[in-house]
Amino acid sequence: MQLSAISFLALLCFLLASVNIVVAQESSSNLKGTNRVEGRLSRQDVIENHERRRTHLAKLLQQVKDKVDDHDSGRNLMEDEDYAKHARRIPLYERKLERLNKPLDEREINRQLDRERIRSERYSRRSEL
Repeated sequence: MQLSAISFLALLCFLLASVNIVVAQESSSNLKGTNRVEGRLSRQDVIENHERRRTHLAKLLQQVKDKVDDHDSGRNLMEDEDYAKHARRIPLYERKLERLNKPLDEREINRQLDRERIRSERYSRRSEL
């Protein structure tokens, strides 16, 4: 009897995990506040995504800097490997943030819209199969 109860619980966990994966995939494909028409991004969506990425990267950069500062001041010591990893991220994040702080030009917006169109076409072909 215990084996069947364990099997049932395992099956239930598997099904719940499957549902969570499907929901996560659907929610990740739906951007916040999108103005999508027929599954395509609008120019406004591209600009909003750019702003969201810039804000997120600024937060990540600050978190990494805080961790390195905490280690340097002795408040929260990290392993040498973790410290090196975090210290390497700072200039990488700064360069990326510098690029994201530049305004989007039309060429970049069009490139992202084309990429989304190709992705959407690929997805629609897969769903037809």
